[in-house]
Amino acid sequence: MITHTEIHPADELGNVRLQIAALRLKERRLTTTIVADRELRVGQDSYAEVYERKTATGVETVVLSRLLPTLEEFLMLLKGDLLIIHTETTGLFPARGDCMLSLGALQAHYGWYTLIGVLHGSIRDERRLNIGEEYLRHFSGEGRASSPEAFKVHGITDEWAASKAPFSVRADEVMELLCPEEGERPVLCGHNIPFDIAFINAELGRCGYSTLDNQTVDTRLISKVLWPTEKGSLDALCERLGVDRGDRDQRQDALHDCHLVAKCIPGLVAEIEKRLA
Repeated sequence: MITHTEIHPADELGNVRLQIAALRLKERRLTTTIVADRELRVGQDSYAEVYERKTATGVETVVLSRLLPTLEEFLMLLKGDLLIIHTETTGLFPARGDCMLSLGALQAHYGWYTLIGVLHGSIRDERRLNIGEEYLRHFSGEGRASSPEAFKVHGITDEWAASKAPFSVRADEVMELLCPEEGERPVLCGHNIPFDIAFINAELGRCGYSTLDNQTVDTRLISKVLWPTEKGSLDALCERLGVDRGDRDQRQDALHDCHLVAKCIPGLVAEIEKRLA
């Protein structure tokens, strides 16, 4: 028996569903705003990851909300062994058929090293970035023409790309680089690395491989956490940290951008340590 002082279950259910409808409307507004402006995707506690996926009827946009790592977690990753990666592509949307034109990779480790002065017999320890092996491969893009926006960035002509082998020829090699059969999988580092991972996964998927599950560290995400009101582009980060961008304004190159990210790591480490102190 429901008394006059109690809320009737039917009324309570109606109120709950009205609240859910209001929240769904708010969710749609927020996701639309976040998709439209990438600079708004990193907050104080959470960040949004936006990507597209194929469906039975076409392509849909997915917006995930994830908790931000702590500065201590970022610092631990930046001080470890990293494989910095960068891709150049025919466009922005692997789910719509855009393909990878080049893949650059660079081994890097930031840490303490003992330096011995041969002439003066001096020995000192200092922190610096140690660069290891480089990797750069170009692909045909499966004959897909680059969008005008993509061509403006990388300058790779469709004719030049057509002279390269398709990704499938290098798939085993790329898989061994990113997921070696022996030893641990490298921590992948990049600026806006979800973009690069999405394209690599799309190419590997077409060749029958499973998607990557490597641990990653995104220097763009770190940049937006440290300087939330500033632009998060690699150019902006380089300028902020005093890193010479070279001729990047004229043309971007996958391996050159890997080196730029590597040069930013000492500055990011120093800034995080200052904040933690």
